Amino acid sequence: MEKNSILSHGGIVRRLQAAGSAALVTFAAMAVPVSILLAGFSMGGLFISEVFKPTAALVGTMELTLLFSLVMVTFDAIRKMETIIAQVKESIKFDSLTHVLCRSYFLDLLRASNQGGYILIVDADYFKRINDGYGHGAGDAALVELAHSIEWCAGNFRHTGRLGGAEFGVFLPGVSRGVAEKLAEDIRAQVAGRPIYIEGIEINLTVSIGAAPYTSEQPLRASLTSANENLYRAKALGRNKVVFDDKQMVKRHPYEGLRVIG
Repeated sequence: MEKNSILSHGGIVRRLQAAGSAALVTFAAMAVPVSILLAGFSMGGLFISEVFKPTAALVGTMELTLLFSLVMVTFDAIRKMETIIAQVKESIKFDSLTHVLCRSYFLDLLRASNQGGYILIVDADYFKRINDGYGHGAGDAALVELAHSIEWCAGNFRHTGRLGGAEFGVFLPGVSRGVAEKLAEDIRAQVAGRPIYIEGIEINLTVSIGAAPYTSEQPLRASLTSANENLYRAKALGRNKVVFDDKQMVKRHPYEGLRVIG
């Protein structure tokens, strides 16, 4: 559903851009013949008798006024289209519910980064119970609070995106392993220690977090797969956990070398 929405918005942007191009073509199509007419009257004025020169001057003035009006209307339409395109692009950059980056922009940001760092995948534990027990409205409110907690702990120079459902991604560019571990634990502890109140009902929420290093030299898919595997390990170890690993040690044994926090 989210992918279809993004594609739909992308289609809107392309249609608006096409409309802007059409406006330019229309302007050119109208301006060129009018310019030719003006040039013709200017040259013709040299050979027009004194009797008809006032009429020729009036026609030329009217054409010039029309051309100026066309220019102003066309450029105003183009300016408005550019504003609309910018607004649409900005609206599809963020998840409509939680207002963190949407999945596609978050992943594009990772691909474009020339900095190494760490990727965290944060997933709410037993989130289906909230939807089933309190309704989807409560679930949506819980997701909003969860996104706020993640962003608050991650800080200003980190990037947070909603990957889908109750799963969020955090990119920590240029940080060491120790800093990444601390930030991940801060997120886990913040969510676990802060109940969510929805219409007077207290809802306790925890998250499991899987983490993996990321560098621009390696495929993004490899880092996401590693972080996702660590997320599953955090779930298997009882949830409300943060799991880092050493890639080479994990190749030898699924749980050897795991760094479990929380």
